[in-house]
Amino acid sequence: MNALINSLTNNARVIIAVAFFILSSIPIMAGCSWDSAALVAMHECMAAICVYGIFSSLKRPYSLFKVLNLFYLFFFCIAPMMQYHQGVCMLGTHFTYKNYLLTSAVSLAVIVLIHAVYYWAQRYFDKKHSENTHSDEHKGEVCLTTRKEVILILLSAAVCFYALYINHFDVMSLFIRDGETNNRIELPTLVFLVGSYFVRPISLMALLAAVILGVKHRGVKALLFLMLLIAIPPTGVARFLVAAMYLPVLMCFVPRLRRGLSFVLVICLGVMIVFPLLNYFRFYGQRTFEISSIYSQFVDINFDAYSMMMRVIKDDIVTNGMQLAGALLFWLPRSIWAAKPISSGYYVAHTTGLSWDDLSMPFWGEGYINFGYFGVIIFTVAFALLLAKLDSKYWCITVKRPKDLNAISYYIMLGLLMFILRGSMMSALAYTVAIMTAFYLVKTIVTR
Repeated sequence: MNALINSLTNNARVIIAVAFFILSSIPIMAGCSWDSAALVAMHECMAAICVYGIFSSLKRPYSLFKVLNLFYLFFFCIAPMMQYHQGVCMLGTHFTYKNYLLTSAVSLAVIVLIHAVYYWAQRYFDKKHSENTHSDEHKGEVCLTTRKEVILILLSAAVCFYALYINHFDVMSLFIRDGETNNRIELPTLVFLVGSYFVRPISLMALLAAVILGVKHRGVKALLFLMLLIAIPPTGVARFLVAAMYLPVLMCFVPRLRRGLSFVLVICLGVMIVFPLLNYFRFYGQRTFEISSIYSQFVDINFDAYSMMMRVIKDDIVTNGMQLAGALLFWLPRSIWAAKPISSGYYVAHTTGLSWDDLSMPFWGEGYINFGYFGVIIFTVAFALLLAKLDSKYWCITVKRPKDLNAISYYIMLGLLMFILRGSMMSALAYTVAIMTAFYLVKTIVTR
């Protein structure tokens, strides 16, 4: 009976994967001609590889690797072809067919290398973790005492007060990111960043710790969730922060999301529907949400990752490691390092004289801007190894311990990964470190 059920499940997965690939192929092939056949063929190959990665492994229905493939499918397979077919000149720059062809060839090589390295490394780390894991599944579990519940509530309450205070206790300003209702206090950049990416996420960590460890008193989880909505309102913060904060909430509160294809479908729903909808709250009072924005978003500046990589390859912008140094030393103030690099998106914009400088830089573009094609290879291999290690550790160790708080950091990374991949690296690294510091602070409090 189990064999029959598994067979039916596998067949359903294959059918859904094929349907998913066909749907992905429509925007890639729409408007193609013989002149662009080579470009279309490369993007079809990339899409096939990504779809395989997305629907592989029933035993691991969600993983960082699946998120990477979803990102690549949307940002490097579908969006570039829609931009090419529609003749989009991103920030007024006309890219030639040869520019697209070269960038797509590099992108195809990248996704092939990612898959090759990841699958090899996954087997290696799985074996290593299985050999070294002889401890009890309940090792490291802690109980959430009444005292610790009170501490978590007080922490979240303090964060809520901070969020309300910087908005002059104006609820509309709190829940609307920008536009006519903005009534926020002007804070120094450093204070704003620490408050947004270290202080406010503490409310999320408090809630998830209570959910995973279990609470002694009814109403504690509901109260912590309410305070999370005040501390980090989904409509009042950057969209990547919404994914990083609320995907973990869904993972903890909706167990079904951790089974089957639910996770993949939620991510697709987020990219296709939720993100365009949240953009409405960013420009509240200035624009209205339309269904057409679901498709038009693929040709606007939010999907500039491929074009930014194409830009650095086209202009051969290489800094010989300076951008990497700036990212790793993001915490070093410019008063000490006056020549500290700016983020790669800003750097390319200023170098090439673009009219807009708040731009992304995909992870593989960061590789090129640091060390050229050699950097693309090194960044790709290193990142594939890192994802394989994190995925293997979670599925071989963490998932087997029901009260392991390390699951929180993994869920957060699932939500952050698209932002990290889109870049730029300096911002992504700084924000990730700040959010993870908030996690380790709360973890230390509840486990000591």
